[in-house]
Amino acid sequence: MITAAVLAGGKSSRFGQNKLIAPLLGELLLEKTVKSALLVADEVLIVGKGVKPKEFKGAKWIVEPFTGYSPLYGILTALKEARGERVLILPGDCPLIRTEVLRLLTEKEPPAFIERNYLFAVLKKENFPLVEEMVREGVHRVRELHRRLKSREIKVKEVKLFDFKGVSFTNLNYFDEYRNLFLGREDEKANGRGAD
Repeated sequence: MITAAVLAGGKSSRFGQNKLIAPLLGELLLEKTVKSALLVADEVLIVGKGVKPKEFKGAKWIVEPFTGYSPLYGILTALKEARGERVLILPGDCPLIRTEVLRLLTEKEPPAFIERNYLFAVLKKENFPLVEEMVREGVHRVRELHRRLKSREIKVKEVKLFDFKGVSFTNLNYFDEYRNLFLGREDEKANGRGAD
């Protein structure tokens, strides 16, 4: 059984508002990521803070029991709550993730991550004690987690077979990135500058 954990507990401080509920082609930005996860996992958990922004059909909202902000809090919570032995980890702000990339990750022997994209990973439920130890130590770098787990690195060139331009890893940290990527395209087409 594979559990996908969509991390939705960030502050969005650089974005200026909760980016995961920003509208995107008639849905919330977070919904795009969740829908992709639903295509490859037996169980989908959305790990966030506070009240869920809406119902997500087929996914379960899990509240992180931490007041601070760290991706390791979300990973720890996901590993604790997951029913699957394999846990696919991905950030909630990657609406362009390709299903084929997620399948590639789920087929790899965990722990593994995509080169330079430490939050795109597959872990084992049994990795929970090590993550818990890191949180107790106050170590919050996901890169350090992979170092301690001796995670395998999946090279970007392997991912490019499914996603040549690497758009799957487009995460939106700033409002300008969101605007340019999703709102700017229509403006460019209207002005004759867009190319498909």
